[in-house]
Amino acid sequence: MRYRAWGDLYFCAETVEELARKYWKAHRDAPRTFEEFKRLKAEGLRVHHGKDVRTDTTGHFITDLIAADAIQQLPEDCIAYRCGDEKLFVSMTRAEMAEELWMSQFAPPPTLREWMDDFARRMDEFHGIELRKDTPENLIEDAIDSGIIEVLPKK
Repeated sequence: MRYRAWGDLYFCAETVEELARKYWKAHRDAPRTFEEFKRLKAEGLRVHHGKDVRTDTTGHFITDLIAADAIQQLPEDCIAYRCGDEKLFVSMTRAEMAEELWMSQFAPPPTLREWMDDFARRMDEFHGIELRKDTPENLIEDAIDSGIIEVLPKK
């Protein structure tokens, strides 16, 4: 199953334990122990968001994070992508992926069209890769075909 957590962290996990481990390890400043991580995460959600998160079991911890909307389960048919900078994105369609990339920029151009034109220009200028920019779907498809973007397997 696929999950998205606050901070645009994406995970594929088959079990609650696997999801919990990946969620813990994804935090750069994570404490050394999972128990300490659970305690700090629960405290932060209680203080900053008024959400109660149980830490007695991994199952309760993850269930409560999902209930608090700190982690969201994504639809099974969503597509996960990795870009050259190792950033992960999840979307349902290629057009949605283009919008995710556009809005992920620090200062995105005002329109998707402007972002597409700039992205295609940069890929051509710096990498010699020509991307179609007639539609968001074609731009993303060409970026995948050229290796700029990688589609991740379902597991």
